Amino acid sequence: MIQLDEQDIVSSTSVELMTQPHWPEEVLLEDYFCCYNNLGNRSNVIVRLTNVRLTCEFISPKKKSRVTKIYLCDVTGCKIKMNNLKNTRGNTCSLCLEVYYYPVVQIMCVKRRLRHQLSLTVERASSWDINEKHILKWRNAILFMASRNPQFQDEINGKKYSILERSLPKRHILVVINPASGRQRAHKIFKRKVAPMLEESAISWDVILS
Repeated sequence: MIQLDEQDIVSSTSVELMTQPHWPEEVLLEDYFCCYNNLGNRSNVIVRLTNVRLTCEFISPKKKSRVTKIYLCDVTGCKIKMNNLKNTRGNTCSLCLEVYYYPVVQIMCVKRRLRHQLSLTVERASSWDINEKHILKWRNAILFMASRNPQFQDEINGKKYSILERSLPKRHILVVINPASGRQRAHKIFKRKVAPMLEESAISWDVILS
C-alpha cells in the first residue's frame, strides 16, 4: 500500500469538484477500521466518507496521527476480500475493503496518474454476515459517490441515504481492438494494463478484434 501526503498529489478535477456550489461537502459515513502493514502490525483508522473525498486518519499511540485524503474522482473501484490475519482476540472473521485510486502525481516536470491501493479491515464482530453487511455499505457508498452521477448527488444532498443501501448497477462494455496497432501489441497492452482496471471497477467486457 502506497501512502502519499496531500501536497504530493495534484488533481485539477478534484479541486474543480470541491468548488462546485451545487454539491456542498458533507460527511455521509464515519467509522473505525484497522490496517495491517507487511509485518502484520495493526493500526486503527478513522474513516470519513463525504461526497467529495475519503479521509483516513491513522491513529498511533506512539506517533502523531497521519491523515490521507483520497478524492472520489480519482477512485476507480473497490473490492472486498477475506483477511487471513488474526486479530487481537484470535478471531479470523475479518474482511478487507480494497480501494483503488489513480491520483495525478507530479514527478519532476511530468504529471501522470499512478495506481494506489488503500486496504481497510473490518473485524467488529465474530460473524461473517455482520462484517459483510457493514463493509458492503461502505463499498456501495464509495462507488456510488465516485461515479459522480448527478442523480446520486442530489439524493445524498436531499438526505435520501437509502441510496447507500442499494445494490450496484451492473456495467458492461464492448472493447474493439485493432491488433495491428501499437506495433501489433494492442491486445497484449489491453490485457496487461486496461483489463485489470476494468476488473477493479467491476466492469465486465467483451473483446472484438477488428
